[in-house]
Amino acid sequence: MRLDLSKTYRLPVSKNDNFNAWIEITTHCNIRCPGCYRGCDRPEHRGLHKTLHEIRQEILELQRLRNPSMVSISGGEALLHPDLEAIVSFVKGLGLAPVLFTNGLLLDDRRLARLRATGLVAVVVRVDTLQEQHQGKTESDLSAHRETLAALAARHDVFLVLTSCIDRSNLDQIPSLLRWGRVNAHQVGQHLLILKRGLVLEPSDPLEPEGMVFVTELVETLEREDADLRFSTWLGSDRSAQDAKWLQAMRLVAGGVELGWTDSRFMEAVQSLSHWFTGRYVGLKPRKEQRLSLPTAILISVVFRCFRGMVAKWLANPSLWFGRAHLQAITIVAPPHFVDGRRDLCDGCPDAILHQGALVPSCALAEIERYGHPYEIG
Repeated sequence: MRLDLSKTYRLPVSKNDNFNAWIEITTHCNIRCPGCYRGCDRPEHRGLHKTLHEIRQEILELQRLRNPSMVSISGGEALLHPDLEAIVSFVKGLGLAPVLFTNGLLLDDRRLARLRATGLVAVVVRVDTLQEQHQGKTESDLSAHRETLAALAARHDVFLVLTSCIDRSNLDQIPSLLRWGRVNAHQVGQHLLILKRGLVLEPSDPLEPEGMVFVTELVETLEREDADLRFSTWLGSDRSAQDAKWLQAMRLVAGGVELGWTDSRFMEAVQSLSHWFTGRYVGLKPRKEQRLSLPTAILISVVFRCFRGMVAKWLANPSLWFGRAHLQAITIVAPPHFVDGRRDLCDGCPDAILHQGALVPSCALAEIERYGHPYEIG
Protein backbone atom coordinates (compact mmCIF):
# COMPACT_ATOMS: atom_id res chain seq x y z
CA MET A 1 0.00 0.00 0.00
CA ARG A 2 1.51 3.33 -1.08
CA LEU A 3 -0.89 5.50 0.87
CA ASP A 4 0.95 8.08 2.96
CA LEU A 5 -1.47 9.86 5.27
CA SER A 6 1.10 12.59 5.93
CA LYS A 7 0.59 13.70 2.32
CA THR A 8 -3.19 13.79 2.51
CA TYR A 9 -5.48 16.46 3.90
CA ARG A 10 -7.13 15.55 7.17
CA LEU A 11 -10.69 16.81 7.24
CA PRO A 12 -10.86 19.39 10.03
CA VAL A 13 -14.38 18.40 11.09
CA SER A 14 -15.28 17.96 14.74
CA LYS A 15 -18.32 16.96 16.74
CA ASN A 16 -19.58 20.56 16.77
CA ASP A 17 -18.36 21.81 13.40
CA ASN A 18 -19.22 19.20 10.81
CA PHE A 19 -20.54 19.24 7.26
CA ASN A 20 -23.17 16.58 7.99
CA ALA A 21 -26.22 16.13 10.20
CA TRP A 22 -27.47 12.53 10.18
CA ILE A 23 -31.10 11.65 10.94
CA GLU A 24 -32.90 8.32 10.78
CA ILE A 25 -36.57 9.00 10.21
CA THR A 26 -37.75 5.39 10.28
CA THR A 27 -36.57 1.89 11.13
CA HIS A 28 -39.01 0.33 8.66
CA CYS A 29 -37.30 -1.29 5.68
CA ASN A 30 -38.59 -3.19 2.66
CA ILE A 31 -35.59 -5.55 2.46
CA ARG A 32 -33.43 -7.45 4.95
CA CYS A 33 -29.81 -7.17 3.88
CA PRO A 34 -27.41 -9.45 5.79
CA GLY A 35 -25.27 -7.51 8.23
CA CYS A 36 -27.52 -4.41 8.34
CA TYR A 37 -25.98 -2.02 10.87
CA ARG A 38 -29.44 -1.06 12.06
CA GLY A 39 -30.37 -4.73 12.57
CA CYS A 40 -33.22 -4.68 10.03
CA ASP A 41 -32.25 -8.21 8.99
CA ARG A 42 -32.87 -9.68 12.44
CA PRO A 43 -36.10 -11.59 13.23
CA GLU A 44 -36.82 -9.46 16.30
CA HIS A 45 -36.59 -6.16 14.36
CA ARG A 46 -39.70 -3.98 14.46
CA GLY A 47 -40.09 -0.89 12.31
CA LEU A 48 -41.12 2.52 13.66
CA HIS A 49 -41.67 5.91 12.01
CA LYS A 50 -40.61 9.02 13.92
CA THR A 51 -43.25 11.75 13.92
CA LEU A 52 -42.76 14.85 11.79
CA HIS A 53 -42.58 16.96 14.97
CA GLU A 54 -39.85 14.74 16.43
CA ILE A 55 -37.87 14.90 13.20
CA ARG A 56 -38.11 18.68 12.95
CA GLN A 57 -36.92 19.10 16.55
CA GLU A 58 -34.05 16.69 15.92
CA ILE A 59 -32.96 18.59 12.82
CA LEU A 60 -33.04 21.90 14.66
CA GLU A 61 -30.95 20.47 17.50
CA LEU A 62 -28.43 18.98 15.05
CA GLN A 63 -28.23 22.33 13.27
CA ARG A 64 -27.45 23.98 16.60
CA LEU A 65 -24.90 21.37 17.66
CA ARG A 66 -23.23 20.50 14.35
CA ASN A 67 -23.17 23.60 12.12
CA PRO A 68 -23.87 21.36 9.09
CA SER A 69 -24.20 22.27 5.42
CA MET A 70 -26.24 19.15 4.63
CA VAL A 71 -28.72 16.81 6.30
CA SER A 72 -28.56 13.09 5.51
CA ILE A 73 -32.09 11.64 5.65
CA SER A 74 -31.83 7.93 6.27
CA GLY A 75 -33.59 4.92 7.75
CA GLY A 76 -34.40 2.01 7.56
CA GLU A 77 -35.80 2.90 4.18
CA ALA A 78 -36.51 6.65 4.20
CA LEU A 79 -38.88 6.45 1.21
CA LEU A 80 -41.35 4.53 3.40
CA HIS A 81 -41.90 7.52 5.67
CA PRO A 82 -45.25 9.25 4.89
CA ASP A 83 -43.86 12.75 5.60
CA LEU A 84 -40.65 12.52 3.59
CA GLU A 85 -41.45 15.45 1.28
CA ALA A 86 -42.29 17.67 4.25
CA ILE A 87 -38.98 16.68 5.87
CA VAL A 88 -37.02 17.55 2.72
CA SER A 89 -38.85 20.88 2.46
CA PHE A 90 -38.11 21.67 6.12
CA VAL A 91 -34.38 21.00 5.65
CA LYS A 92 -34.29 23.14 2.50
CA GLY A 93 -36.08 25.94 4.33
CA LEU A 94 -33.26 26.03 6.88
CA GLY A 95 -30.76 26.72 4.12
CA LEU A 96 -29.27 23.22 4.31
CA ALA A 97 -28.87 20.62 1.56
CA PRO A 98 -31.28 17.67 1.91
CA VAL A 99 -29.66 14.33 0.94
CA LEU A 100 -31.73 11.15 0.73
CA PHE A 101 -30.30 7.71 1.57
CA THR A 102 -32.27 4.83 0.03
CA ASN A 103 -32.04 1.33 -1.42
CA GLY A 104 -33.80 2.77 -4.48
CA LEU A 105 -36.52 0.12 -4.81
CA LEU A 106 -39.28 2.72 -4.39
CA LEU A 107 -37.57 5.45 -6.39
CA ASP A 108 -39.10 6.43 -9.73
CA ASP A 109 -39.63 9.53 -11.87
CA ARG A 110 -42.79 10.61 -10.10
CA ARG A 111 -41.33 10.28 -6.63
CA LEU A 112 -37.99 11.87 -7.47
CA ALA A 113 -39.66 14.77 -9.31
CA ARG A 114 -41.73 15.56 -6.21
CA LEU A 115 -38.71 15.34 -3.92
CA ARG A 116 -36.66 17.53 -6.26
CA ALA A 117 -39.45 20.10 -6.29
CA THR A 118 -39.35 20.27 -2.48
CA GLY A 119 -35.59 20.86 -2.48
CA LEU A 120 -33.75 17.52 -2.67
CA VAL A 121 -30.10 18.06 -3.70
CA ALA A 122 -28.69 14.53 -3.74
CA VAL A 123 -29.71 10.90 -3.51
CA VAL A 124 -27.47 8.16 -2.13
CA VAL A 125 -28.51 4.74 -3.45
CA ARG A 126 -27.09 1.45 -2.29
CA VAL A 127 -26.51 -1.12 -5.05
CA ASP A 128 -24.27 -4.15 -4.50
CA THR A 129 -24.21 -7.92 -4.50
CA LEU A 130 -24.46 -8.14 -0.70
CA GLN A 131 -28.04 -6.86 -0.77
CA GLU A 132 -30.83 -9.35 -0.25
CA GLN A 133 -32.29 -8.92 -3.74
CA HIS A 134 -28.92 -9.13 -5.56
CA GLN A 135 -27.32 -12.15 -3.94
CA GLY A 136 -25.88 -14.61 -6.44
CA LYS A 137 -25.09 -11.86 -8.96
CA THR A 138 -21.83 -10.12 -9.81
CA GLU A 139 -21.23 -6.38 -9.58
CA SER A 140 -21.11 -6.29 -13.40
CA ASP A 141 -24.58 -7.88 -13.49
CA LEU A 142 -25.85 -4.75 -11.72
CA SER A 143 -24.52 -2.29 -14.32
CA ALA A 144 -27.87 -1.99 -16.09
CA HIS A 145 -29.59 -1.21 -12.78
CA ARG A 146 -26.99 1.42 -11.97
CA GLU A 147 -27.40 2.97 -15.43
CA THR A 148 -31.16 3.21 -14.86
CA LEU A 149 -30.59 5.01 -11.56
CA ALA A 150 -27.98 7.31 -13.11
CA ALA A 151 -30.34 8.32 -15.90
CA LEU A 152 -33.16 8.86 -13.41
CA ALA A 153 -31.06 11.18 -11.25
CA ALA A 154 -29.78 13.07 -14.31
CA ARG A 155 -33.31 13.69 -15.63
CA HIS A 156 -34.13 15.49 -12.39
CA ASP A 157 -30.73 17.19 -11.96
CA VAL A 158 -30.07 15.41 -8.66
CA PHE A 159 -26.52 14.62 -7.53
CA LEU A 160 -26.15 10.81 -7.44
CA VAL A 161 -24.00 8.85 -5.01
CA LEU A 162 -23.83 5.10 -5.54
CA THR A 163 -23.05 3.15 -2.39
CA SER A 164 -21.54 -0.33 -2.43
CA CYS A 165 -20.98 -2.52 0.61
CA ILE A 166 -17.84 -4.63 0.32
CA ASP A 167 -16.60 -7.88 1.77
CA ARG A 168 -14.29 -10.59 0.45
CA SER A 169 -16.97 -11.94 -1.90
CA ASN A 170 -17.02 -8.82 -4.10
CA LEU A 171 -13.69 -7.12 -3.31
CA ASP A 172 -12.04 -8.08 -6.62
CA GLN A 173 -15.07 -6.79 -8.56
CA ILE A 174 -14.84 -3.21 -7.28
CA PRO A 175 -12.27 -2.04 -9.90
CA SER A 176 -14.76 -2.95 -12.65
CA LEU A 177 -17.37 -0.87 -10.81
CA LEU A 178 -15.06 2.16 -10.83
CA ARG A 179 -14.34 1.64 -14.54
CA TRP A 180 -18.07 1.76 -15.11
CA GLY A 181 -18.21 4.90 -12.94
CA ARG A 182 -15.55 6.60 -15.05
CA VAL A 183 -17.64 6.13 -18.20
CA ASN A 184 -20.68 7.46 -16.35
CA ALA A 185 -19.01 10.31 -14.46
CA HIS A 186 -21.34 12.79 -16.16
CA GLN A 187 -24.20 11.22 -14.17
CA VAL A 188 -22.56 9.69 -11.07
CA GLY A 189 -21.00 12.18 -8.67
CA GLN A 190 -19.54 9.79 -6.14
CA HIS A 191 -18.86 6.14 -5.41
CA LEU A 192 -19.20 5.47 -1.69
CA LEU A 193 -17.43 2.21 -0.81
CA ILE A 194 -18.41 0.95 2.65
CA LEU A 195 -16.58 -2.00 4.15
CA LYS A 196 -19.05 -4.46 5.64
CA ARG A 197 -19.62 -3.82 9.29
CA GLY A 198 -20.73 -6.18 12.06
CA LEU A 199 -22.88 -5.84 15.17
CA VAL A 200 -22.53 -7.72 18.43
CA LEU A 201 -26.03 -7.81 19.89
CA GLU A 202 -26.18 -11.45 21.01
CA PRO A 203 -23.59 -13.82 22.57
CA SER A 204 -23.60 -15.86 19.36
CA ASP A 205 -22.69 -12.88 17.15
CA PRO A 206 -19.10 -12.89 15.81
CA LEU A 207 -16.86 -10.02 16.86
CA GLU A 208 -16.12 -9.23 13.21
CA PRO A 209 -18.24 -10.02 10.12
CA GLU A 210 -17.39 -13.03 8.01
CA GLY A 211 -15.29 -12.09 4.98
CA MET A 212 -14.23 -8.77 6.53
CA VAL A 213 -12.00 -6.53 4.39
CA PHE A 214 -9.64 -3.85 5.74
CA VAL A 215 -9.00 -0.42 4.20
CA THR A 216 -5.46 -1.38 3.17
CA GLU A 217 -6.75 -4.35 1.16
CA LEU A 218 -9.31 -2.27 -0.71
CA VAL A 219 -6.77 0.46 -1.47
CA GLU A 220 -4.29 -2.10 -2.78
CA THR A 221 -6.99 -3.67 -4.97
CA LEU A 222 -7.88 -0.28 -6.46
CA GLU A 223 -4.23 0.71 -6.99
CA ARG A 224 -3.54 -2.48 -8.94
CA GLU A 225 -6.22 -1.37 -11.38
CA ASP A 226 -5.34 2.34 -11.51
CA ALA A 227 -1.71 3.16 -10.71
CA ASP A 228 -2.49 6.91 -10.86
CA LEU A 229 -5.08 6.72 -8.07
CA ARG A 230 -4.36 9.38 -5.46
CA PHE A 231 -6.19 9.69 -2.16
CA SER A 232 -6.21 13.30 -1.07
CA THR A 233 -8.45 13.46 2.01
CA TRP A 234 -8.84 11.39 5.16
CA LEU A 235 -10.49 11.19 8.55
CA GLY A 236 -8.84 9.36 11.43
CA SER A 237 -9.79 7.01 14.25
CA ASP A 238 -10.44 8.10 17.81
CA ARG A 239 -8.44 5.06 19.03
CA SER A 240 -5.51 4.85 16.62
CA ALA A 241 -3.48 7.74 15.24
CA GLN A 242 -2.35 5.70 12.22
CA ASP A 243 -5.67 4.39 10.88
CA ALA A 244 -7.91 6.10 8.35
CA LYS A 245 -11.64 5.60 8.85
CA TRP A 246 -12.57 7.72 5.81
CA LEU A 247 -10.50 8.09 2.66
CA GLN A 248 -11.41 10.12 -0.38
CA ALA A 249 -9.97 10.55 -3.84
CA MET A 250 -11.35 12.95 -6.46
CA ARG A 251 -10.86 12.46 -10.20
CA LEU A 252 -11.65 14.65 -13.17
CA VAL A 253 -13.26 12.82 -16.10
CA ALA A 254 -14.17 14.14 -19.57
CA GLY A 255 -15.99 12.00 -22.11
CA GLY A 256 -15.15 8.85 -20.17
CA VAL A 257 -11.43 9.75 -20.15
CA GLU A 258 -9.79 9.99 -16.74
CA LEU A 259 -7.79 13.22 -16.84
CA GLY A 260 -6.25 12.90 -13.39
CA TRP A 261 -6.73 13.14 -9.63
CA THR A 262 -6.87 16.17 -7.36
CA ASP A 263 -4.35 16.54 -4.55
CA SER A 264 -4.53 17.44 -0.88
CA ARG A 265 -3.85 21.15 -1.46
CA PHE A 266 -6.83 21.49 -3.77
CA MET A 267 -9.14 19.68 -1.33
CA GLU A 268 -7.86 21.79 1.56
CA ALA A 269 -8.60 24.94 -0.43
CA VAL A 270 -12.15 23.76 -1.20
CA GLN A 271 -12.94 23.20 2.48
CA SER A 272 -11.08 26.28 3.75
CA LEU A 273 -12.76 28.61 1.27
CA SER A 274 -16.16 27.11 2.03
CA HIS A 275 -15.68 27.66 5.74
CA TRP A 276 -14.30 31.16 5.18
CA PHE A 277 -17.20 32.35 3.03
CA THR A 278 -20.14 30.36 4.43
CA GLY A 279 -18.99 29.40 7.94
CA ARG A 280 -19.52 25.70 7.13
CA TYR A 281 -17.56 22.81 5.69
CA VAL A 282 -18.90 21.36 2.46
CA GLY A 283 -20.28 17.85 1.99
CA LEU A 284 -22.14 17.27 -1.27
CA LYS A 285 -22.50 20.05 -3.83
CA PRO A 286 -25.18 20.44 -6.55
CA ARG A 287 -24.43 18.66 -9.85
CA LYS A 288 -23.77 21.91 -11.70
CA GLU A 289 -20.90 22.74 -9.33
CA GLN A 290 -19.14 19.47 -10.20
CA ARG A 291 -18.79 20.36 -13.92
CA LEU A 292 -15.79 22.19 -15.37
CA SER A 293 -15.12 23.68 -18.78
CA LEU A 294 -11.62 23.61 -20.26
CA PRO A 295 -11.06 27.37 -19.70
CA THR A 296 -12.09 26.98 -16.06
CA ALA A 297 -9.69 24.06 -15.61
CA ILE A 298 -6.90 26.14 -17.16
CA LEU A 299 -7.56 28.94 -14.68
CA ILE A 300 -7.55 26.50 -11.75
CA SER A 301 -4.27 25.04 -12.98
CA VAL A 302 -2.58 28.42 -12.52
CA VAL A 303 -2.94 27.94 -8.75
CA PHE A 304 -3.13 24.16 -8.32
CA ARG A 305 -0.37 22.06 -9.81
CA CYS A 306 -2.44 18.86 -9.86
CA PHE A 307 -4.66 20.40 -12.57
CA ARG A 308 -1.74 21.06 -14.93
CA GLY A 309 -1.38 17.42 -15.96
CA MET A 310 -5.16 17.19 -16.32
CA VAL A 311 -5.25 20.22 -18.59
CA ALA A 312 -2.39 18.84 -20.70
CA LYS A 313 -4.23 15.55 -21.16
CA TRP A 314 -7.45 17.43 -21.98
CA LEU A 315 -5.70 19.58 -24.58
CA ALA A 316 -4.22 16.45 -26.14
CA ASN A 317 -7.78 15.24 -26.90
CA PRO A 318 -9.34 17.83 -29.28
CA SER A 319 -12.62 15.91 -29.36
CA LEU A 320 -13.06 16.80 -25.67
CA TRP A 321 -12.27 20.53 -25.90
CA PHE A 322 -15.84 21.83 -26.08
CA GLY A 323 -17.40 19.41 -23.62
CA ARG A 324 -17.47 19.48 -19.85
CA ALA A 325 -15.38 17.49 -17.41
CA HIS A 326 -16.89 16.16 -14.21
CA LEU A 327 -15.41 15.77 -10.75
CA GLN A 328 -16.16 12.36 -9.27
CA ALA A 329 -15.32 11.32 -5.73
CA ILE A 330 -14.27 7.85 -4.59
CA THR A 331 -14.87 7.55 -0.85
CA ILE A 332 -13.98 4.62 1.40
CA VAL A 333 -15.61 4.26 4.81
CA ALA A 334 -14.29 1.71 7.31
CA PRO A 335 -16.54 0.28 10.03
CA PRO A 336 -15.60 0.33 13.71
CA HIS A 337 -13.23 -2.53 14.57
CA PHE A 338 -11.62 -3.23 17.95
CA VAL A 339 -8.51 -1.55 19.35
CA ASP A 340 -7.54 -2.71 22.85
CA GLY A 341 -11.00 -4.22 23.23
CA ARG A 342 -12.94 -1.08 22.32
CA ARG A 343 -14.53 0.05 19.07
CA ASP A 344 -12.39 2.48 17.05
CA LEU A 345 -14.78 5.15 15.82
CA CYS A 346 -14.39 8.03 13.40
CA ASP A 347 -12.72 11.06 14.93
CA GLY A 348 -15.22 13.86 14.34
CA CYS A 349 -17.78 11.34 13.03
CA PRO A 350 -19.74 12.85 10.10
CA ASP A 351 -22.61 10.40 10.69
CA ALA A 352 -23.21 11.09 14.37
CA ILE A 353 -26.86 10.83 15.38
CA LEU A 354 -28.83 12.20 18.33
CA HIS A 355 -29.64 9.56 20.92
CA GLN A 356 -31.19 10.56 24.23
CA GLY A 357 -29.87 14.08 23.75
CA ALA A 358 -26.28 13.01 23.00
CA LEU A 359 -24.37 12.67 19.73
CA VAL A 360 -23.37 9.05 19.08
CA PRO A 361 -22.04 7.28 15.96
CA SER A 362 -24.97 6.03 13.89
CA CYS A 363 -23.05 2.86 12.97
CA ALA A 364 -22.84 1.92 16.66
CA LEU A 365 -26.36 2.97 17.66
CA ALA A 366 -27.77 -0.56 17.78
CA GLU A 367 -25.02 -1.62 20.20
CA ILE A 368 -25.45 1.56 22.24
CA GLU A 369 -29.19 0.84 22.56
CA ARG A 370 -28.36 -2.70 23.68
CA TYR A 371 -25.45 -2.07 26.07
CA GLY A 372 -25.42 1.68 26.70
CA HIS A 373 -22.15 2.00 24.74
CA PRO A 374 -20.46 0.43 21.70
CA TYR A 375 -19.69 -3.24 22.40
CA GLU A 376 -16.43 -3.87 24.28
CA ILE A 377 -14.36 -7.03 24.56
CA GLY A 378 -13.69 -8.26 28.07
